[in-house]
Amino acid sequence: MMGHINNLLIQMVEKHHGSEGVSRLFILARIPKKHYQLEIIYPEEEFQALYAATKEIYGVEDEAAQKAFADYFMEASPVMFPAIFSVAGNARSLFEKIPTIHKQWPAAASAKQFQEKLLILESDEKRLVFKYDSPNHLCGVLRFVAKGVLDHYHEKGTVTETQCALKGAPWCEVEVRFAAS
Repeated sequence: MMGHINNLLIQMVEKHHGSEGVSRLFILARIPKKHYQLEIIYPEEEFQALYAATKEIYGVEDEAAQKAFADYFMEASPVMFPAIFSVAGNARSLFEKIPTIHKQWPAAASAKQFQEKLLILESDEKRLVFKYDSPNHLCGVLRFVAKGVLDHYHEKGTVTETQCALKGAPWCEVEVRFAAS
């Protein structure tokens, strides 16, 4: 997992639970406290430990944790990356940039560890279908962020998970349907 995502999770905990919450996060995750480099890929197991600890700190089940993380992601990302949101100009354009952004993000030192987890399977004027294949099983975050992107651009549409790896599918698929303007 990219260090940027680990840091976002840590920042969310700090926002709601302060520095004591962050210290507790690392204790519960059984990981030495650290700051992650944004562009470096870290072991998936490390993110999974942080995520499990976050759920424990918040006292919520997985769906609520994914919603909270997606909400924080949509709060922080336009502030952190205003040029990306501005240049995209609309939800579809931003969605179509995501796989390329993910491929270009890792530092050269981590590029060999990059695993493509998010692809666009289909895209036409009415809909876009993402394939999400990750051991982190954060398809809920993808659904909630997709809805947040539509809201960010004041666009109408629906977001539906059409298949889920947790329910036996080979990977997750999330469909974004765009409402006619």
